[in-house]
Amino acid sequence: MNFDKNGKKNYIGGATFIEIYEAFMKNKKIYLYNDIPEGMLYDEISGFSPIIINGDLSLVK
Repeated sequence: MNFDKNGKKNYIGGATFIEIYEAFMKNKKIYLYNDIPEGMLYDEISGFSPIIINGDLSLVK
């Protein structure tokens, strides 16, 4: 659930980034509640091909 945090839109912290990486390495689906946050890890997170649900939990399958 990448909500806004401390003034950062769609925040993904270091621990969550590692969890996303682990899911990617295990060929698990990766869902993001909001868009990928702008910043230095944008390209890396994009490369994991997450499914962006924009708050619509019915898209989680």
